[in-house]
Amino acid sequence: MEKKRYEQVADELKQMVSEMSGNDKLPSIRALMQQFNVSQVTLNRSLSILETGASIRRRSGKGYYVSEKRAGLKTRSHIAFVFCYRQEHMSNPLYGAMIARFLQKMTSTDDVLEIFACDEMKDIAKFRESFSEKKFDKCILMGCSKQSFLYALHDMAVDIVQIYPNTFTENDAVVQIDNNTIIEQLVEHLTGLGHSRITMVHGQGFEHVNMLDQEERMEAFYRAIEKRGLAYSARSMVYGGFNVETGYQAGLRILDTLPELRPTAIIANDYCAGGIYRAANELGLRIPEDISIAGIDNLPLCQCFSPQLTSVDINWPMAVDIAFDWVIHGIAESEVRLIPTNLIVRGSTGKCPAPAK
Repeated sequence: MEKKRYEQVADELKQMVSEMSGNDKLPSIRALMQQFNVSQVTLNRSLSILETGASIRRRSGKGYYVSEKRAGLKTRSHIAFVFCYRQEHMSNPLYGAMIARFLQKMTSTDDVLEIFACDEMKDIAKFRESFSEKKFDKCILMGCSKQSFLYALHDMAVDIVQIYPNTFTENDAVVQIDNNTIIEQLVEHLTGLGHSRITMVHGQGFEHVNMLDQEERMEAFYRAIEKRGLAYSARSMVYGGFNVETGYQAGLRILDTLPELRPTAIIANDYCAGGIYRAANELGLRIPEDISIAGIDNLPLCQCFSPQLTSVDINWPMAVDIAFDWVIHGIAESEVRLIPTNLIVRGSTGKCPAPAK
């Protein structure tokens, strides 16, 4: 029985693809229609056959590419772990731990991993040039706050999985913190201890960068306290940055006031919590008898505070594992995976103190 035209075109496409390398881009739809002298409907049916057989794969908005998983073909992907940083913040303990886990995971694959560190203060042309020279075909992008870097990667047709991004497009595969649950867990814990005057210390705008996580947490905080009918004021949301000094300055602004105006509980990130501890100590306030403090990230330093810091664990090992699986076994386009969180209660939170007489 004679094959139908779309089946004939599929056979010819298979032969063309077999002569191409993994991750090569096929000609445009218009060019293929002209090459095979068929309509777009016919061509789409032919391409669908190859896509079902894993010979090619479609990248939304970019076209069709030769799959590295073609039968009988074993290729090694060149994967970049794109670590965005600013020179003065290279010691971020969370990023260091995540990079270490990814390197550990890479021992289970034959693919090639390379750490690609990029200073966010450098211009996009240098980033593009350096990345292109390495000939990466996939990347895990962590903590990128410069949107032009993301656009450059899309333009270079690189498969991207983002971990905890500050910006992303609708076609990106993203592993994200469940910020709404984080705030809900913290507010529920504190109100359960009787606290009604709660202040959140945020890091939005730190180093002049807009952060998606911070935006989500701030919005979630207002929703959480409104849902519970709690009062809020200008003191309910205060900038605290991401280091001890900015946390200390925030702590003074919050705590150095009359007892009846002072919150009884503070939510902050682990990075600046140490500064809030310092401010409370200087003002003669006891933790948690006079003021409860709760953090976010559950960094190892939480257990070095006295008392140890209550904090929400963001399950970064799971985030790395999911990103690793996606980038090795196939990009899940347009998927956003929220990582479950867990509240770790320690000594820094306690029952709300009785009102001052």
